Amino acid sequence: MSDEAKKLTASEGSEVFFFLSQGRQLFGILHPPTGRGREEGIIMCYPAPQDMMRLHQAHVQLSRQLAELGYTVLRFDYSCTGDSDGPSHEASLDAWELDTIAALTWLKQNLKLSRITLFGARLGGTIALRASTQGGIAQLVLWDPVLDGLAYLQELQSSHQQMLNRDAVNPPFHQAGYSDAQSWGFPLTTLFRAQLASISPTMLSTYAKKVHLLASDESSMEWLKIVAKQGPRVEHHQTGEAMHWNDDRFFRVRAFPAVTLRTILRILGGT
Repeated sequence: MSDEAKKLTASEGSEVFFFLSQGRQLFGILHPPTGRGREEGIIMCYPAPQDMMRLHQAHVQLSRQLAELGYTVLRFDYSCTGDSDGPSHEASLDAWELDTIAALTWLKQNLKLSRITLFGARLGGTIALRASTQGGIAQLVLWDPVLDGLAYLQELQSSHQQMLNRDAVNPPFHQAGYSDAQSWGFPLTTLFRAQLASISPTMLSTYAKKVHLLASDESSMEWLKIVAKQGPRVEHHQTGEAMHWNDDRFFRVRAFPAVTLRTILRILGGT
């Protein structure tokens, strides 16, 4: 575990542990309820590392506040990311989906929680959707999930090129040998690119009973109509807050999305 992770968990009163997924040790941070317990759990499905650069603090603050509302909140690093096992060039969306299912299984088996919510921003929302087809998910809270993988991949590569244009002397991890196939230091392998490109609205379904979609624009409305036909209750929440996800200038900023955070807390505080 990194020194940063140790300092973070020591300061926030959470519990650090490891659990297994596909034979690899995954690093988890558990936020026990500090308010009246709900016997409900929330799993934070992280976005891709590029977006996590700016959303990390938002996940931490949200987890703390949800614990105050009585939830048990689990944050964890996917395999091949963060403090979990595996080299970054072996990362895959399929593995991250299985990692999320392993986190879900851990919560159910060890804490006997009756209801589980998956929260995911950007690619984390897509992974939450994929994992929710296993059943047993009470609801999904999705913040601008990636619904068009090919467009998302192109946006990542464009943002990376913008960064290089601003700082061509010291590109991130240029010594790693994959600087021509990376996005902000994270390798975009042939497998990872193919898995991203395969994401489309018609392929993203869910068995969750309820879906909350937080959208900063109207691009996901057609997908919401598709999901509504599958049976879950769906609610659309317009945040009114432009996130500029693919603007390289914002990758360096730990943007604190106050409006969206309040919306999420309002949604979950009333369920």
